[in-house]
Formats: sequence, C-alpha cells, structure tokens
Amino acid sequence: MNESKSFQAGDLVEKHVGEARYIGVVVAAYPTLAGADRVVVDVLPQRFQMIGSGDQLRLLRSGLTREQAIIAGVTIVAQRAIAELGTIAAAVPPAMDEPVPPPAPASVAMFRQGGKPMVGPDRPASA
Repeated sequence: MNESKSFQAGDLVEKHVGEARYIGVVVAAYPTLAGADRVVVDVLPQRFQMIGSGDQLRLLRSGLTREQAIIAGVTIVAQRAIAELGTIAAAVPPAMDEPVPPPAPASVAMFRQGGKPMVGPDRPASA
C-alpha cells in the first residue's frame, strides 16, 4: 500500500486522477478491512457523495468549517468553469450568415427509432 494520506471530515479535496474529477468536502475517512484508505466526499456543487481512495485525492484546504469548505469549493468550481468557458468561446467560429434550419416536426422525430412510435423523445410507446 502507498503512503497513507490522512483526510478529516471538513477537508476540501480534489479528485485529480481518473475519469471522474471533482472537488468536494470530506464527510468521512476510514480504512477498509484490507487496510486501504477510503474517503467519502460530498461533491460540489451537486452535493452527491463519492467514495475514493486517498491516493486519488489531494488536499486543497483543511481546518475549515463545513460552510467555509462548501463556499471555497463552489468558488473554485465556478472559477474553473468561467476559465473553461473563455477557452471554449475563443475556439467557437463567428456566426454564419445563413440561418440555422428549424428542427424536424414532431411527427418525423417520432419514427426515427426503427419506425416505432415514441411516447417521449427516447421512450417507445407501450403496446
């Protein structure tokens, strides 16, 4: 096992590896029966919980109250989103002169899934 990282409830952390990356507040930290570290993180701003290993997380801030950690975490998430939007906006080409065609009528969209009538945008009608 790698060197153990000690996280405590209230720590502001970032999961910086893997597919799912997020910032959140530690709500619990515990060892598994096999001795591996696990950390339960309340993900910001969505407020669902993820369980990760200590090796996947890095400490952003500690010693904060729950409210301070939430505010700091949401602020970091918002700052990163704004920076990313600026990058995306710079990459978007200017508007074209031609208007965008209107969406297909509902009757056409209903039969796009193999000719079966649809109740909603992606649910087949019951028989």
